[in-house]
Amino acid sequence: MQSGMAEVVITPLYEVLKRRGVKFKFFHVAKQLHLDKDQQSIASITLARQVNLKNPEQEYQPLIKVKDIRCWPSEPLYNQIVDEEAQKLQDKEINLESYWTPWQNVEKITLTKGDDFDIVLLGIPIAALPSICGELLHAKKNPVHQKWQDMLTQVKTVTTQGGQIWLKPTLPQLGWQKSSHVLGAYIEPLDVYADMSELIVRENWPSEHYPYSVAYFTGVIADPGIPPHTEYDFPAKAQKIVEQQAIYFLNNYIGHLWANPIHSKNPQGLNWDLLVDFQNRQGVERFKAQYWRININPSERYVLSVPGSTKYRLKTDKSGFDNLYLTGDWINNGYNSGCVEATVMSAMQATRAILHQCFHIKYTKKIIGEWDSWL
Repeated sequence: MQSGMAEVVITPLYEVLKRRGVKFKFFHVAKQLHLDKDQQSIASITLARQVNLKNPEQEYQPLIKVKDIRCWPSEPLYNQIVDEEAQKLQDKEINLESYWTPWQNVEKITLTKGDDFDIVLLGIPIAALPSICGELLHAKKNPVHQKWQDMLTQVKTVTTQGGQIWLKPTLPQLGWQKSSHVLGAYIEPLDVYADMSELIVRENWPSEHYPYSVAYFTGVIADPGIPPHTEYDFPAKAQKIVEQQAIYFLNNYIGHLWANPIHSKNPQGLNWDLLVDFQNRQGVERFKAQYWRININPSERYVLSVPGSTKYRLKTDKSGFDNLYLTGDWINNGYNSGCVEATVMSAMQATRAILHQCFHIKYTKKIIGEWDSWL
């Protein structure tokens, strides 16, 4: 991994698909899948468009370049959005990717079978499906509706957090004398720590604020559930909680990892002055210059592989609806674990099924990691 996951994995996939003619419609939200009267196939899909682009005849260009890497920014590229809307988004600090956004969409769109699509490939993560697949879950004319209910009940998900802090000292200066590492099973809720200092060269840093080490932390958090989408303040409250937990962790447990006396008067806590901060804040306020996020959106929740849950996962071509195929790390893909490998495997399985069932073309490429029992 020579850069961030999005840049190493997602950017190449995105760019290859674009070259193959795939059209991307950014700033659209899936609202509902609708069945035909016999409840045997997807008849229409309701979407909502969030913003107007300055040039609606062209696709939104999502990537920015940092040094020689094409990257995904953490916010929309506002210069491509109509000025009035872009200004409102920034003034109100709107997160368009949030399930709890108060933003009013600009257009409702309905796609219909035969006119706009023939086949539907559903790759939206499983925790987001209850809000858009209500008709599928209650399609009593179709016996598979119970399998859908079982899958959404038995295949569990969990909320997670991730953080990065940039430090002035090198890793040895912090007190870690061995090689760079990934460490697990530490202190909850931040039980995974990785030194990712090799990625500093991929980032733009001025010489007066140059970091010599960067630490990544991840972990599971207590599940706050998925409250109604009208609880607009929920993300901010959840973010505040994980930031407080992170500060508590750095104040009380980091000394076991970074044991050099230079780091703090408190042997168990962090010397906050060692954090890189462009604004040169003091003490714990320097935490505001770091990056910490909570993954609470339904589409962000991590898919678990709890005992006994595999039998409830549906396979790509077993949705029970004749034009609907499934893909993602949440389906029965043979690997059945939350990771990008399982996601890609499931996409290859969907390709195989669609080519065979819809076009009578045999897919011969071996899917590495797939269980023989899947076939």
